[in-house]
Amino acid sequence: MARKITVALLIIISYLCQTTYNSQISIGNITPNLMIILVCVFALLRGRKEGLIIGFFAGILLDLFYGYADIVGFYSLIYMYTGYVVGFVHEVIYTDDIMIPVVFTAICDFLSNFIFYVIAFALRNKLEFGVYFKTIILPELIYTVFLTVFLYKLYKFINDKLEKHERKQEAKYGTRDIGNIL
Repeated sequence: MARKITVALLIIISYLCQTTYNSQISIGNITPNLMIILVCVFALLRGRKEGLIIGFFAGILLDLFYGYADIVGFYSLIYMYTGYVVGFVHEVIYTDDIMIPVVFTAICDFLSNFIFYVIAFALRNKLEFGVYFKTIILPELIYTVFLTVFLYKLYKFINDKLEKHERKQEAKYGTRDIGNIL
């Protein structure tokens, strides 16, 4: 239960920082994508299922309050698939290496922006990808990657504390997972 509450608070805080305080955290009208950082990091730390769930709820928040008006569910799908796909490497990575989350966050941020460009602009014959890349994608990517270095350490610390708490609860009360009983 503590994990669900903590992750929900992290989603809400990331959403509020990304949408409400964007003028305070923006550099040259470019804001970092805090939601993609959250989704990628927790998918790497926890796996596909949690990455998918966090991605869905992060995307739903963006769709409901900040989303592109013509495309309902765009962010939900993108972030959900992002969390699921990134979660595949959860079991084969060393979580203390900072480069892995940085690389995955950079790839995911680029791909989500590219997909947004294709749907929002290219399908409407606004084919100036070079301008969009230079003014939107690249600065956001650099800013997002820079913040990933710091936020990964924070999210990993939170995740480690939650795992320690979960192990303590499991030792105290035993396992409640029906799969382990069968």
